[in-house]
Amino acid sequence: MNLIANDHKTKNLMLLVGTNPLPNYVAARLLDNPETGTKLHLVITDEVKIMGIPQRLLELLGKKPSDQEHYLPVRAADPDDIFTQVYKQVKTKPGSWGLHYTGGKKVMAAHAYRAMERALAESCRAGQGVFSYLDADSLEMVIQQEGKGFQYCSSALDEPLMLWQLIFLHGKPEKTVDKARWDDYPENAFINRPLGEKYKPHRVPFRPDLCEKLKNARISDNHAVFDEMRAKIPALSIETGQTETDLKNWINKNYWLEHYVLDQLLQIRNECGITDYVLGFESEIFGGEKNFESDVLVMQGYRLFYITITTGGREKENKWKLFEGYIRAQQLGGEQAKVALVTLSPYVNATTMENELHSDLHLNGKVFDREHLDDSDAFRDYLRDWLK
Repeated sequence: MNLIANDHKTKNLMLLVGTNPLPNYVAARLLDNPETGTKLHLVITDEVKIMGIPQRLLELLGKKPSDQEHYLPVRAADPDDIFTQVYKQVKTKPGSWGLHYTGGKKVMAAHAYRAMERALAESCRAGQGVFSYLDADSLEMVIQQEGKGFQYCSSALDEPLMLWQLIFLHGKPEKTVDKARWDDYPENAFINRPLGEKYKPHRVPFRPDLCEKLKNARISDNHAVFDEMRAKIPALSIETGQTETDLKNWINKNYWLEHYVLDQLLQIRNECGITDYVLGFESEIFGGEKNFESDVLVMQGYRLFYITITTGGREKENKWKLFEGYIRAQQLGGEQAKVALVTLSPYVNATTMENELHSDLHLNGKVFDREHLDDSDAFRDYLRDWLK
């Protein structure tokens, strides 16, 4: 896939900032001119400014949020105002211009595009406009320079976006509670991470042997295995150093299945390009009375894979859980995010549920049911296909 050429990296870059800043972050990273530097111009509404989105975006990009020259306020539902403000900005600022229009509302994109074209033409800079968007399906950066055809370029970042950075973009990372568990980081990896401390042991460290045993027992409906495991909790507590209460929760609240799924993902981490992951956290990043809760999150570059997990429930309950996961994934990772349900419910058929969700809600969610999880080697193959 083509890399983005330097002549597509303009002196000025205009970003249309919506409620999900992820595409803007990617565009700013990819379209910045390393030789001359690129001045960012964020087209913002009162809504996104109050939410603090443009400020956090600039901070994560290493810019000064206090620099008011970065901001171009417009009225969201006023096409004339959008056109006028963009036109003035481009007309009065010399040099080449880029417009990345993945973010923001459609009315912003349409009128910002027209305004930039006219301003450049009227100031004898026709052909210096570079227009781009991020394709959510292919993850390609689609670029068009005035008077030329479309070019499809790689949107891979030199340094992947970490989950803490994605959470930071949305705000309130300090409200993320210590249910969060980050794994496999070097000793000092937590310095200056918004999620703060190393995890407190609310969950049992990985025991793949126990996870596999419980998974097979659930699929075969062998309740005796669970009774046997509960009877061994005092001994397991001494063996693992975990409290008996934490062990009871690990078994009874099905945390073991989250551990199992993440363990399978970690075994294919390198070949599938997994760059970051987290096992279960709760956060107030989107406000509201109910915290944002997750089971397993995986990053691949800047694409979020959101996995919601359950061991039972009827088909309707599982369908709702996947739908809720889809909403959460979109909130956090935007259109680029992918969502999957891992379920051991005997009432769920993966193919049927996927087809129903696609036809009824136009939702492309992935479902892994008992048949997928029956054999761990095969399950990893299914995960490979989904991640690729």
